[in-house]
Amino acid sequence: MDADIHKYYTGPSKTEQVEAAKTTSSGIFKNWLKNKGFELAGNALGGGPTHVAEPPNRKLPPDFVLRQYMNQPVEKTLKGTGVVYVGPLNIEKEVFGAKKHVILLFYTRTGKLDRGLAAFAKTFLDWNPKKFKMCAYEMADAEFWVKNQEKFEVYQSRYGINGIPWLSFYEYKDGIIELDGYVRGGYEKLGRLKRSINELSGKIERDMNILE
Repeated sequence: MDADIHKYYTGPSKTEQVEAAKTTSSGIFKNWLKNKGFELAGNALGGGPTHVAEPPNRKLPPDFVLRQYMNQPVEKTLKGTGVVYVGPLNIEKEVFGAKKHVILLFYTRTGKLDRGLAAFAKTFLDWNPKKFKMCAYEMADAEFWVKNQEKFEVYQSRYGINGIPWLSFYEYKDGIIELDGYVRGGYEKLGRLKRSINELSGKIERDMNILE
């Protein structure tokens, strides 16, 4: 299933994080995802979901380039972005020790949806050079959360993921890294990918206060 169109999900507030941590041993995000539900960034910004036109100074990559991203390995698409591949030994340092905004992609090497989500990340990074650190975490398979429920709950609690593939956006502010929001799922269809890039990028940028 392709990622939701028009949607950029915002993370729990600090108050919600504290309350969730008090009520569940598996951490902040399991409680929030289960009970709080999802919030549209458009609503959080004071209005309902809206169409965001492609900014006049930006152009989507040509269709053949996007198709190439969607059909090649994630690692090839992210090459040149300065991507740091993370795992259990270095994810805390690379993500929560970063001194700038972070994009964190959880993916599998063989998933079609994963390649589409990498294409989203690549295009967004090209539109926002030097503003983000790109990190990627390769999972063994998309069913990791089913086969390893206990371990997945740890990832869910710490990193806010609730499936694979998953693209998280962390905001760096006042020396602190916090989850700002995420795009869930991925893309198999070119048209849906293009619409999402155009319609979500502006919402993410406004929510993270990175528009110049």
